[in-house]
Formats: sequence, C-alpha cells, structure tokens
Amino acid sequence: GPLTITVTAFGRPLGRRTPSRTDAKVGDDVWVTGPIGAGLLGLEAARGRAPATLSPSQVEGLVAHYRTPRPRIDRAALVAEVAHASMDVSDGLLADAPKIAAASGVHLAIDLDAVPMPPAAADWFAPGPVDRLRLARGGDDYEILFTAPQSARARISDAAHLIGVVREGVGLSVLAGGRAIPIEASGYVHRLGQKRR
Repeated sequence: GPLTITVTAFGRPLGRRTPSRTDAKVGDDVWVTGPIGAGLLGLEAARGRAPATLSPSQVEGLVAHYRTPRPRIDRAALVAEVAHASMDVSDGLLADAPKIAAASGVHLAIDLDAVPMPPAAADWFAPGPVDRLRLARGGDDYEILFTAPQSARARISDAAHLIGVVREGVGLSVLAGGRAIPIEASGYVHRLGQKRR
C-alpha cells in the first residue's frame, strides 16, 4: 500500500499559559507578526504567473516561502507573554480572524490598510482594497494573529503590526479607507475541502 506517516508532537508552554483562540477581550488590539499574502504570491509564482518585473531570485524566494513555510517561532515568546488570544494564519487572514472572534465571543474589526503586504505585491497589484482583500484571503502565510491589551503596545510595536481592534459583538468586519467593505469568500474552508480565493 501507499506510504503512511503519522507524526505526534509534544511541547510545553513558553509562559504561564498558551494563548488560545478563546481569550480575546473587548478593547484588545489585533496584531499580526508579518506580511500577509506571500503564500498566495508564492503559489502564483510556482504556477508561472510572476510578473516580468520580478528578478529570478525574487521569484525563487516567493516559491520557497509557499513550499517551505517558516512559522514565526521568533515571535513565540513575546506572544506567549503578552497575548490574550492567538493562532497562526494558515487558511487566510480573513478566514482565521473569525475563528478567534467566534471562540472568544467577540467582534474583530480589521483595518485592511494597516495589514502589511509582502514587498513583491506591488509588482502584482495596485494597493487598493480589492487586491488587498485577495492577499488577505490567500492563506499559507503562517504568521501569528493575536490580540493583546492596549497597555502592551510599546512592547509589541517593534515585533508585529497593529491591524485592528476587538469590539463587542461576534464576527469580523473589514475596513478600508475608514469604511466597511463587504467580504465574501475568505480563505480555505475545511468543511468544503477547497480553497476559495
């Protein structure tokens, strides 16, 4: 039969607790540890769709980012120390943020203009809401999405990007140019087993 490999990993918390999806608090800031959309651009590059303006080394770097993701373990200790809630961004920012919102019983409001994009995105897209939405849906970024109290801003600001706020209610809203914009398909949906871009 076909080769089957099963892996079990064991670990321990870096701090007193492991921030889960369930502990976001109203009034928290919403942070992400790095650019969103490099996974999508790496997939496009792997499919031969990279713009001619990118150098071969840039294309190779994007493809490598997609094929061999590097989780942000360099930020893990800080997140363990300051975060109320956290998770990785694997299914797409706009697919994963609602998971924290639902698990914590809160509403996450994300400012799309504040979400960092990979430098190569400028070669693909104009930095408008439609293209930023596409990047935020893409998935395979493996950055850390987390919420933390506003009192921790000074400690976090050099290590992550402030992209939103936690409010009362449940769900996700996305702002661009200070206005709410509609979001439909938001990333990888496991129950359907397909990517929705």
